[in-house]
Amino acid sequence: MRNASVYEANDIINSFKHELHVDFSIPVESGQYVIAKYALSNSNSIFEHMSHLGFPESLPLPEAWVHMLSTEPQAQVSVENVDGNLSINSSIRGAGIHIIVVEKHNVHS
Repeated sequence: MRNASVYEANDIINSFKHELHVDFSIPVESGQYVIAKYALSNSNSIFEHMSHLGFPESLPLPEAWVHMLSTEPQAQVSVENVDGNLSINSSIRGAGIHIIVVEKHNVHS
């Protein structure tokens, strides 16, 4: 642990280039399933946004502008018809947190 400047922290985050492709199959009851994939990564971090501004000492824009920066998790949601096996694939690039949530879709008539 040590103190790092914002430039050094940004360089460390951007230099992490690992990539992982995940493919797996889960035996499930036949039916419809909702698959939600969430990702928090450096591509939507405050470091990424500030690096585009050159890490200014003070923001040239009103303070409310900072609140418009999107740092929310990226999300991808789909509904799939499954017959016995649910296949899931995902690509994970760089440092971050990736979550996949699978839930049986209950259709009410």
